This record gives sequence, C-alpha cells and structure tokens, in this order.
Amino acid sequence: MVTLLEVHHVGRVRYILATDLTGKLTVFTENRTVHGSVTPTSRPLVFLKQRLLFLTETGAGSLDLRSMKIRESDCEGLNSSLAR
Repeated sequence: MVTLLEVHHVGRVRYILATDLTGKLTVFTENRTVHGSVTPTSRPLVFLKQRLLFLTETGAGSLDLRSMKIRESDCEGLNSSLAR
C-alpha cells in the first residue's frame, strides 16, 4: 500500500517517488519503469521539494538519484521519541 507519492523534476526528467507502509522508497521514471528502490532506517513521513529531502520518524534524510543512496540524520532533542 502506497503511503506517500511525490513527483520530482530533475532537469526535464520527472521521477515519481513512492513510499509504502514498511518505509521502502521506490523511484519510477515518467515512463513507469523502476529507477531503483531503497529502505531508510526510519519511515519517511513527508517529502520536501528541495533536493529530494524527506522527514522521517526520527529525523531527516536525502536521496541521491544517481547512486540510489540515502543519507540520514537524527533530529536533536527528540529524546528517543518518534514523530508520527
């Protein structure tokens, strides 16, 4: 089941980002082929338009479309609590 869906433009190419209940992030090209998929350590809650950033239950992350690698960082001051 898809929980988040976002369209992101890189130059003239559009990418569709989809996240499911497990947190798996799948990237599709505009011709509906799978570009790649990754699973962050914390489930994405919302995407931000700038540079493929997303907020997670424990912090923030960014996705590099070329390497399909995620960089994540925790938010300070959450004291081990989770955002839902």
